[in-house]
Amino acid sequence: MEAPRKRYESNYIDGNNARRLSVVPDYSNDEYSERRTREGRQVQRRPAKKVRMMSVGQLLVLTFAIGVTLFVCIDYLRVQNDLTVLNKNVATVQSELLDLKDKNDATEQRMSSSVDLSNIYKIATKQLGMVHPKENQVVKYNRTQDDFVRQNKDIPEADDSSILEDIINQ
Repeated sequence: MEAPRKRYESNYIDGNNARRLSVVPDYSNDEYSERRTREGRQVQRRPAKKVRMMSVGQLLVLTFAIGVTLFVCIDYLRVQNDLTVLNKNVATVQSELLDLKDKNDATEQRMSSSVDLSNIYKIATKQLGMVHPKENQVVKYNRTQDDFVRQNKDIPEADDSSILEDIINQ
């Protein structure tokens, strides 16, 4: 047989204080482990709780709470579906807007390339007698706002044909 292990206590000095080290007991022997397993195997039984029946009032409140919760969940799903539909509609309208902008730019480019500015200048100066304004004929004014001009008088009526129509017709 093996001789039992002996643990010794030792003192050491750290500076001028002497401390006593605690020695951990040896729990590896069989008696301690057997006692722990025996204690662990014992099952304690608790007395069964009595089941308490719900009153009618409690049942009504619980039913109402479940109904409200169900209504809120269904309404949330409906709102979520409406939001999804609206997002799809916004995306569709945005794509239509981009298509219309592209068509508008193409039409504007086609119109500006079809107009011959030198021909318009020639007709305006030679056939219609238009001249560049002199310095005293031009009235300049300072605007206080960028996008608003107030009209103080009515614009005088002119003959029905516009200059542009005269140029195009000739």
